[in-house]
Amino acid sequence: PRRRRRPRHPAAAAPPPHAASARRGGVARLQGRYGCAVRSPLHRGPIVVALAVAAAVAPATASAATEAQTMATLRSIVKAMPGGTSVYAHEAATDTTLVTRTPSVARVPASVTKLFTTSTALILDGPATKLTTSVRMVGDLEGGVLDGDLIVKGDGDPGLRLDQLAQLATAARDAGITKISGQLRADLNGWTAQQGTPLTNGAYNREISGRLGALVTLRGYASATTVDPAKQVLVKFRAALKAAGISGSMPIGLPTSAGSDSTLVGQTPSATVAQLVASTLAPSDNFYAEMLLRGVGARHGGAGTTAAGLAIEKTTLAKLGVTEKLYDGSGLSHSNRVTPTMVVRLLDQMAKRPEAKALRTGMALAGSTGTVAGRMRGTAAAGRCRLKTGTLSNVSALAGYCTTLGRREVTFAVINNTTSVATARTMQDRVASALASWSDPPETTAATTPATTPQPKATTPATSPTGGV
Repeated sequence: PRRRRRPRHPAAAAPPPHAASARRGGVARLQGRYGCAVRSPLHRGPIVVALAVAAAVAPATASAATEAQTMATLRSIVKAMPGGTSVYAHEAATDTTLVTRTPSVARVPASVTKLFTTSTALILDGPATKLTTSVRMVGDLEGGVLDGDLIVKGDGDPGLRLDQLAQLATAARDAGITKISGQLRADLNGWTAQQGTPLTNGAYNREISGRLGALVTLRGYASATTVDPAKQVLVKFRAALKAAGISGSMPIGLPTSAGSDSTLVGQTPSATVAQLVASTLAPSDNFYAEMLLRGVGARHGGAGTTAAGLAIEKTTLAKLGVTEKLYDGSGLSHSNRVTPTMVVRLLDQMAKRPEAKALRTGMALAGSTGTVAGRMRGTAAAGRCRLKTGTLSNVSALAGYCTTLGRREVTFAVINNTTSVATARTMQDRVASALASWSDPPETTAATTPATTPQPKATTPATSPTGGV
C-alpha cells in the first residue's frame, strides 16, 4: 500500500522530520536566515539558500535614521570603543564635524597608508597615464644581425606580463633583427636594486608578496634560478626572442643606461594609473603600493627609492594641508603614524580634485568588493561606502567615503591600536553603518558642531607587524 503523505507542518510548529536529515547533510544550517526556499534533489522538504548577490548590494530596507538619531548612535558607538582608539567623521559640504574621539592623536594606520600612496601617484602621474616598458638596441644592425646589445628599460610596472615580453620580442623581429651577437641588459631607470623597504633594511620581505624593482614580471617570482627580478625578466625575454625566431646566445649582461645613441625597438604599456590604484586599494596589495611609491620617486623625486617616494609624497600632500609620518607605501611598518583628522582631510581634499573619481572608485565597496566584501552586508553601508581597511597585529583601521540614505557625502576614519582586531572591526562597521543610515537630505539639515582641524599629538605604541590589509 502507498504510504500516507504526512500533512504540511504549520510555520510555527516544530521542525518536520526532514529537517534533522538536512542538518546532517549540512543544508539546514541556512534555514531561516534568508527567507527563500528551493527544492533539494536530496531532500523532499524545503531548504533555504543564501542569496549572496542580493546580500552584496545596498538593501532597500536599510534602516533610516534622522540627524538626531544618527548623532546619538555615533556618540554611543564611539564612546564604547576600547582604549587606543581615534575617530573623526566629517561632512565637507557643510564643514561639519559629526563625531570625534581624540582625532589629533597620531596612531598606526596599517594599510590606510595606501590612501596616501595612491593619492600621490594620481596627483603626480595622472589617472590616465600608463607606465612604459621598452626595448632599445645599441650597435649596428646589418643583414638582420645586431652587432650590439638589446636593452630592456623598466618603468616600475607592477603588472608586467609574460605575453607583453612576447610582444616586445615580436617587435624586435619586426624591426629586422634575426640574430643578436651581443648581450641582453636591463635599464633600471634610476631605481634601486633593493627588493624590500626600510622595514627590512631593503632586503626582500615576503609580507610585500613580491620583489620590488623597475623591471619585474610575475611579482619577481618568475624564476627559480635567480632572485634578481630584472634578470628574471631578461631570462623570460630571451626565451621569447628565441620563440620569435631570433638566434644568438644572448648572455645576460650587467645593468646599464640606454643613452641617446640607442634606438627604440618596441614598447608595451601598463594598465592606467587609475587601474593600478584600484588594484592597490580594493585588495590592499602591498606589492603594488610599494611599486607605486618608488615609481613616483623615480619619475618625480630623482630616485627610484622608498625614501625618494616618501619625500615627494610629503611635499605633494603638504600642498593639500595634509601632514603624516610614514616610512613605507603599504602600511606594513608599525613606525607609520597618521591622525584620523589628516586621513579625512586627505579624502576631502582629493574629492575636490580631478583625480577624485579614480581614488574613490578604486576603494573597496562595503559588502561587495575587496577587503570589505564580507563586511557590513545587510546594513545601510552596503553598496554606499567606499572604504580602505588596515590590519596589523593589534592594529585595525577603517576610512573612506559614505553616501548616506539622505544623499549626503560624509568622510570618516577610525584607527584602533592595541586592541583586538575582531572587536575593532565590529565597532568600525557600526560607525560606517550609522553614517550611511542618516536619512535627512542635505538641504533640510542644520549644521551640528563646527569642524576642527586639530594637529597630531603623541602616539600610541604598537606591537610587531604580521602583515596588513
